[in-house]
Amino acid sequence: MKYTKFVALLLEEDDQETGFLAAAQHLHEEGMLEKEVHKILLQNLLWIEEHLPKRPDFPQNQNEPSSPMSWLKDTSTQHLKAMQNIQEILEQNDILVEVLEVDNPGKIIYEDEWQIVAMPFMR
Repeated sequence: MKYTKFVALLLEEDDQETGFLAAAQHLHEEGMLEKEVHKILLQNLLWIEEHLPKRPDFPQNQNEPSSPMSWLKDTSTQHLKAMQNIQEILEQNDILVEVLEVDNPGKIIYEDEWQIVAMPFMR
């Protein structure tokens, strides 16, 4: 099975990277999109919110060098399509998106029908 992660490269005011969906939410709230594009973005954000279970929060362990990462399963075709629709809008608005695909994202600590959360392996 392949796993996919969408990463938005958008720096916040404090120079911290933001997540993919947070970048999309920021673009939505900014109110600078054309009406039709805004409608498509909002439809996809709402679809993801309704159809992708919220993963549990995992406390940051100071002994761990990285944080848990969410990945979509390759069987999550509708979720992937919604994310690709959002990706297209972000990129049209000069927000760089990287799509990562891996076979083994790390130690799985959460799983549902559509996604996993994994701790990346140490290198």
